[in-house]
Amino acid sequence: MHRLRGREIVKRQESKTAGWRIQSLCLVSALAASLGMEGSLTAQQTAIEMTLERMVDLSLSNSYRIQNLNLSIDRTRHRLAAEEARLKTDVSLDLSVPEFESIAEPRWNSQLGLNEIVHENRRRWEGQLSVRQPVILFGYPTNGYLSLNNRVYRYLQIEEEGGNDLRYYNRYFVRYTQPLFQPNTLRNDLEEARLNLEESELDFQSDVVEIVDDLSDDYFELFEDAYERVINEGLVANLQLALTAAEEIVGVDADRRVVVDDGRGGCPR
Repeated sequence: MHRLRGREIVKRQESKTAGWRIQSLCLVSALAASLGMEGSLTAQQTAIEMTLERMVDLSLSNSYRIQNLNLSIDRTRHRLAAEEARLKTDVSLDLSVPEFESIAEPRWNSQLGLNEIVHENRRRWEGQLSVRQPVILFGYPTNGYLSLNNRVYRYLQIEEEGGNDLRYYNRYFVRYTQPLFQPNTLRNDLEEARLNLEESELDFQSDVVEIVDDLSDDYFELFEDAYERVINEGLVANLQLALTAAEEIVGVDADRRVVVDDGRGGCPR
């Protein structure tokens, strides 16, 4: 199982490296075209000066891998900002569903000495306003909350005679909640968001370094070939000049004739 997993990792790495190599070859081909075809360009065409910095910029701007990593960094950065926002004070308003009660029940009337039906018709509304702040100690959230609360009750009693008994109740209180023997989800989510952002940034830097390294190797290999070609062309030109000078000397002094091998079997000069 470990061998199969290792092979899969190697295949993914080879696939990613092959993709960068193809992109590098495309850029190097453009550089070779700009160097090798400069003499054959017409007056209406302009040669492109391809430097290493320009190759790197083109590769990074056109790399889908780099674009994907940039999006991943933005996503993890927004995730971290969202987790940090959870450490700020928040205000919430909770409204309960209104309660409607209409009850008819028998009750004993001691004055009359008999049971009578008593009707109750009540309406109840309830709402709570809370200002909650996460508790942070030594720079780390404790997963506890300290809150200031105001709860309001509204009772409406509809009497049988048609009158209404309306009353309001206010309740102010401070609440502190601290979960025990539970994971600190607030801190864990914050640390996870920070680690994800660091991992995305490290992946980005690693891929950029690999792309620049591959491009640098291809770029300097191309220049090495180009300069070797220039050196060889200069050597051929010098040999041609030496051959021409030898022919002129032989033409003046016939006694100094030598056999020159011109690649066609040799002939007396």
